[in-house]
Amino acid sequence: MKGLTLGLLILMSLKGHSLEVIRHDFYEGDLELKIVQVQPYDFETMKLINENNREMRLVCANNRAYDSNKEPFILFRNYYGVNFYRFSFPSEKLCQELYDYLMHTHLGIDEDDPLKITLSKKSFSVKRIIYPSVDPFAMDGDWRDFLPKDKVKIIKDVEKNELKMEILN
Repeated sequence: MKGLTLGLLILMSLKGHSLEVIRHDFYEGDLELKIVQVQPYDFETMKLINENNREMRLVCANNRAYDSNKEPFILFRNYYGVNFYRFSFPSEKLCQELYDYLMHTHLGIDEDDPLKITLSKKSFSVKRIIYPSVDPFAMDGDWRDFLPKDKVKIIKDVEKNELKMEILN
């Protein structure tokens, strides 16, 4: 009887110290960014604003404000507004070409003609860039491109299980 009681006590004490950890793998797949606003920002960087109004930064290499970074990157900010990770570019040349293009066309980028960027969550790198069809040599266009863009708030309708956009003034 003493052996059975001792065995139960040992078994109960072992169970109290065991820990089960269940962690979801968020690092699989890719992130699809749909950049609907671009603004030149401080220290030769670009502010990239995606469709849910989250700001990212395009930072090319050797930027003094970022400790003379060796590699170009996009500073990814998640939905909660936290600077989460730096997604690196394959080369400085690609980053500089994108930066130069955006400097000349940022007023024409919007929801109808966005910049699309695919980020690899596995390798933390820029996987694909689809430029918008905004012509840097354009001689005419829409005068509304020069006005400040409206801010957008995303609202989730739980009953209908859909997202709605509300324009903030």
